[in-house]
Amino acid sequence: MRRERDLTTGNITTSLWLFALPLMLGNVMQQLYNLVDTWVVGRYIGDTALAAVGSSYTILTFLTSVIIGLCLGSSAFLSMAYGRRDLPAMRNGIFLSCSTIGVLSLCLMLAFYRFLDPIIFFLRVPKETVADMHTYLFYVFFGFFATFLYNYFSNVLRGIGNSAIPLLFLAVSVVLNIFLDLYCVIVLHWGIMGAALATAASQCVSGIGITVYFLKKFPQYRVTRRDMCWNRENLRSILSLSGCTCLQQSVMNFGILLVQGIVNSFGTAVMAAFAEGTTIIRDAQELKVKESDRIATVTAGLRAMGCDITPTDDGMIIRGGKTLHGAEIDSYLDHRIAMSFAVAALAADGVTSIKDADCVKISYPNFYDDLLGLAK
Repeated sequence: MRRERDLTTGNITTSLWLFALPLMLGNVMQQLYNLVDTWVVGRYIGDTALAAVGSSYTILTFLTSVIIGLCLGSSAFLSMAYGRRDLPAMRNGIFLSCSTIGVLSLCLMLAFYRFLDPIIFFLRVPKETVADMHTYLFYVFFGFFATFLYNYFSNVLRGIGNSAIPLLFLAVSVVLNIFLDLYCVIVLHWGIMGAALATAASQCVSGIGITVYFLKKFPQYRVTRRDMCWNRENLRSILSLSGCTCLQQSVMNFGILLVQGIVNSFGTAVMAAFAEGTTIIRDAQELKVKESDRIATVTAGLRAMGCDITPTDDGMIIRGGKTLHGAEIDSYLDHRIAMSFAVAALAADGVTSIKDADCVKISYPNFYDDLLGLAK
């Protein structure tokens, strides 16, 4: 396997495909971390834990996208230095970018643990989900710095034309995560903590592994004392590139995070429609005697939008993960139903119309103005 690939020589089409295919496969594998946790937790732990993992996904994706964006920008600088065969600039760029993004990653970790409870409150998860979500986020974030290491050195390798090695380390990490998830949850009975620790451990393997690989296989790029200087021109270029790619990577995920917070605030049913896996709501008989029979109205509305949902005597079973579509929804003059489906409509394809939508004024007169403001 070639350690470096010069994309400026040889057949252009072949070189691009050989470089791009591992990138595409890597993007698919990146999604498997949370999906594996979702499957194991939903099958072997329970419904509340499943909702906690699903709710954690948006905040984890957003924070990871910040780091990925910064690493992408730094790799652009390094790839240009590599193309010029400017080894001093490349080593100085590695020192500057790795130091800056590494320190930021540590600061994000400290801030995350300091404000974990306010973050969960901001996401407005149902009360029954809070404890499991706190546990999952607390332990899974142990692997955040390793995620930085993996993404940083993956992008350095891609910057010199090697996209296959990052895919290899990611594949090992994903397979390890599957086995560790099953072992920690089924054998050790560690519950949702086990699922989180399995993911964090797998991330550490990929992050530390690819770091060691890079330092061993590419001694010419190892930073020396001479390279440890704060070159203003290089730093300005790295920050400019990294700032743009960070914004590009994270802005959409931040919007999804805001919408998820709104979705969560309207209860488990709407929340579960957007989460992967099956959610079972039990002991909710009181919903039948609210402003409307909310079990029946939620079931009818979500079915109309394409959700796979089955009502039960004391709740409902929701098989989430499908893309919802627009529909005509009857609020039955129930303000909570109108608000819930207004939120669901934001993430659904097509147009959704809600009958008697103005009933939200009973409890939240400015609801639609605030919702539109967040959507923008």
